[in-house]
Amino acid sequence: MSPVARVRADGVWAEVDLTGAAREAGTWKTFSRPRTEEVLAFDGTLATTYDDSRSVTLGLRWTASSEGLWLGCAVWVARYMTGLPLTVAAYNAHTQDRLSRTTVTPSAESQMIRVLFDDPVPVVPARTYVAAYNARYYVASFGTLPAASAHLTCDPGGSWLDGTEIAFPVNNSSANYHVTPIVLF
Repeated sequence: MSPVARVRADGVWAEVDLTGAAREAGTWKTFSRPRTEEVLAFDGTLATTYDDSRSVTLGLRWTASSEGLWLGCAVWVARYMTGLPLTVAAYNAHTQDRLSRTTVTPSAESQMIRVLFDDPVPVVPARTYVAAYNARYYVASFGTLPAASAHLTCDPGGSWLDGTEIAFPVNNSSANYHVTPIVLF
């Protein structure tokens, strides 16, 4: 269902589709659909911090039901990550092509941070993507999945790959690595 707004026309309240137009006081008014930002919700405080003594790439497979723009990723920063590089990337899950990436240095730990891409990625409905990050310290929880949003769903479990550089994570896991896409719909 499209977003709606209540407008008053000729003394009567009516709901109108925000992607269209409505007649108000004898003239047509155009309404544009408001854009909303969505993420998959999870509670990082339930996760455990891990140190594999080397960098690993961790990811989440997800799909959108509508066109959008992938702005970046939200990542739960593990303990001990302050001052260390954190690289996030966007991948097409089927071709394994990297669509965008960026690196930041977190200034705080044990909290969610937003990492925005320099080049946002257009999102195609029903296409599967992977939101990934590369770090030495990370958080993971088992038996919990991010909650779906209005337009986003995720596959059960995460994916991972050893390596000092970010790359497409090909190994499956039952873990939730507490990374989510930030998508503008």
